[in-house]
Amino acid sequence: MSGIIGTRTDFLDFLRLVHRTYPRHQLHLIVDNYHTHKNIAVQQWLAEHPRFHLHFTPTCASWLNQVETWLTQTEMTGHRIPAARPRGGVAA
Repeated sequence: MSGIIGTRTDFLDFLRLVHRTYPRHQLHLIVDNYHTHKNIAVQQWLAEHPRFHLHFTPTCASWLNQVETWLTQTEMTGHRIPAARPRGGVAA
């Protein structure tokens, strides 16, 4: 998913949505170092849901901003970006 998640409430809503949508999978989310992703309320939620694993992009990875911009523009023009699916052999 790309797009704007501006507040900790937005991010927690997103995490809850993913939690409901993929109830049986270990989930690895790649996020930037935005303060929303490191908020105490978010950290507490993640501690209560250990199947969620956040991976933070390097702070010096400005090229990722360009990728995020491209993904957002792609979605805004009505194109769908396929979601990743678990590969065979991954425990469900």
